[in-house]
Amino acid sequence: MFPSPRQGESYLLIPVPPTPNGRLHLGHIAGPYLRMDVLARRLRQHGDQVALYTGTDCHDSYVLWRAEQDDKSPTAVCRSFHSGIAQDLALMRIEVDGFVDTLEGEGRALQEQYARDALERLLASGDAVIRAEQIPFDLSTQEAIVGCWLTGNCPSCGSGCAGYFCEGCGTHFRPEQMVDATPRKAHAKVGQRTVENVFLRIADSAAHLERLHAMGVAPEVCDVVARFLAVPGNEFRLTVPISWGLAWPADPHGCPRAIFEILWEMFTYGHLHARQAGLEAHAWQRDSATKIVVGFGIDNTIPLLVGGVGVLAALPACKPPAHALTNFFMNLEGEKFSTSRRHAIWAADTAGAMDGNVDALRYYLCTVSPDHGVTNFSVSQFATVVNHTVAQETMDVVRAAVHQGHAAAINMLVTAPDAALIARFGTALAAQDANLQPSRVTLAPVVKEIAAWVAEARLRAPTGAQAYWWAKAFACLAYPIMPQLACAVWQALGHEGDPWLKHFHDTPPCGDLAQFDALHAAQILPAQLDALLPPYLQSTHTGKES
Repeated sequence: MFPSPRQGESYLLIPVPPTPNGRLHLGHIAGPYLRMDVLARRLRQHGDQVALYTGTDCHDSYVLWRAEQDDKSPTAVCRSFHSGIAQDLALMRIEVDGFVDTLEGEGRALQEQYARDALERLLASGDAVIRAEQIPFDLSTQEAIVGCWLTGNCPSCGSGCAGYFCEGCGTHFRPEQMVDATPRKAHAKVGQRTVENVFLRIADSAAHLERLHAMGVAPEVCDVVARFLAVPGNEFRLTVPISWGLAWPADPHGCPRAIFEILWEMFTYGHLHARQAGLEAHAWQRDSATKIVVGFGIDNTIPLLVGGVGVLAALPACKPPAHALTNFFMNLEGEKFSTSRRHAIWAADTAGAMDGNVDALRYYLCTVSPDHGVTNFSVSQFATVVNHTVAQETMDVVRAAVHQGHAAAINMLVTAPDAALIARFGTALAAQDANLQPSRVTLAPVVKEIAAWVAEARLRAPTGAQAYWWAKAFACLAYPIMPQLACAVWQALGHEGDPWLKHFHDTPPCGDLAQFDALHAAQILPAQLDALLPPYLQSTHTGKES
């Protein structure tokens, strides 16, 4: 019987927490958050036990910059945007099992405990070492000019960058290596100080790269790590000379230090997940059957795949993530989405313009998902997908099939599904599954199978029992991408909950169609679209004069 049952696995999915220095824009959503939600939904359809945990990275120095801009305390900034980001995920139908606050309370205590314990163990084993380095300081405030406060050019590729890493090539470096380093605060009185920080040693680069290959890390991402490890003396930073963040004792010169962020949340989330699920072993412990899958942007390659994986591999009781899913950036009309420059379309605003029905938005974002390279959000293409592809072509076919199938079920005319339809469904599902693996997520082909399923029905409209089975197959195929419509179809045909594959062949009594008929695909009017865009893009897409 199709689909074939399989032995359920246990997964903890962790999309890297965003910095709470602003609300989420669609560039954020199209990164690890939508990708992880789609993966989680498909794994659950197959019967796997899946938990998705995230939160916010409140210890990032960009929080301090936003606090200064808004004349607020860093704590107030974190609190405000932490709750706002949780709302953004919910509005996009990205379902999380835990959205953890690591600024205060239990989340903070756990993260600090695990990070400190790890550093102490690494120093004791020799896997971490203390290195002296030259750091620029503001002599008027005696504060280090690091993180977001230091700008310049990457020593590897020459791109403009800030802090310790380059978004252009993904590499990390020490502040003293930055080319044309300039303080963000123009009035800073710059001097140099020698400070001591903790660094992680990767003793065997070849073994480390082999570990990443075993995790299924994409070759182009492994190349970023290989280039970093190939530089003589390159070690990964574990502490930074600032007071904001997870506290680490000051260096011998009295310089404050904090623990650098390398997704310590793997420990925190693993702890909370085990307690919630009633598991004895945390997902990061070697004897745990739960597999961790982390998702992150290419700019976090070195912190996670050198720092995070290196730390877990060096601790005897721990295991690295089973898989790591990296995404590139999605541009907005040819330029990178940017919170600081307000070059963005915001998730909450877009969900509001679509009356909360974000299926079409998710559909479009999946077609341009930056899974293996930089992609582009085209406003005109987005409007076409929302108003034509989904609201008209898809909804017309689905609505007709559901009504035909519902009538057949009510009149007891549903027979076993046609073998040819089941074969086509199986082929489409297998094609989707090939691109929805914990080791590899590519969303455009998943959408392609949904579009092909709809296109076939537009050519040969199914009727009677064929329409019933076609609609149920559509619900299963569409669910990871378009959960609202998929669940409405599934429930209109008598099922409860979500479209689990093991229930595909069940034929429960159908109920009322009123709830399904009340679901209308959102359309977005020119004036609504105009309001979502930065001012300098509005006239391009609404027909207004410049």
